[in-house]
Amino acid sequence: MEGISDEDLVRYGNQMVPPGFALVKAQIRQLSSKEGTGQTAFEADDRFANALGTICGGYLTLMLDYSATTAAYAATGKLAPTIELKTNFIRPAKPGSFRGEAVVIKAGRSVIFVEARLYDASDKLVATAQLTAQVLA
Repeated sequence: MEGISDEDLVRYGNQMVPPGFALVKAQIRQLSSKEGTGQTAFEADDRFANALGTICGGYLTLMLDYSATTAAYAATGKLAPTIELKTNFIRPAKPGSFRGEAVVIKAGRSVIFVEARLYDASDKLVATAQLTAQVLA
């Protein structure tokens, strides 16, 4: 990661958004390789809602996963697919804009631990996740 700025990481990451994450318009807003943090943004409309009119938990988990793995990438400079994830749903999430924040708790050579939070457009916490990922060579 030497010589690559955090801004370049954000630019590169936003050019490489996987199709599944593009469905919720995933966008990396900020990364800090030094602090092991990331901020992301998402949009989820009525297509992602359940019969109650709230966003399905699987999509909220998808947003948290993306937030966490981008922070893991910023901290390690390597891809780190999720091997375990625990999600807590705090409150129902209505369709709209979402902001993810993630921080690396501990980065080892082969595994990394990350916590992520997801906020709605009113800045209310809707879900959290604790994630373990495998750092790829």
